[in-house]
Amino acid sequence: MGTRITDSNRKPILSKRQYLKGGWDCNINHYYNVPWANTESDELRFDNFTTPRNVSADQEFQVWFVEDLTGCSEAFNGKQKTCAEVYGLYV
Repeated sequence: MGTRITDSNRKPILSKRQYLKGGWDCNINHYYNVPWANTESDELRFDNFTTPRNVSADQEFQVWFVEDLTGCSEAFNGKQKTCAEVYGLYV
């Protein structure tokens, strides 16, 4: 899959390194497989934390498609738009 969560500096946070796999061109090590979801899943949950992540008020997270994040292989995508409902739960 190619959905990545980054901080405000575009540094990838999720998916974890252990799920990253090879890709092609400049997208190598940005695509991933997670055992609980696939490209047909209704939801993509990143709740696989063994240790909590510290979050502060007004901290920004960004949702990216790998090819937009890396600026690689975008020519094949056209000018498509996507929508996502994003929920965060910090306990």
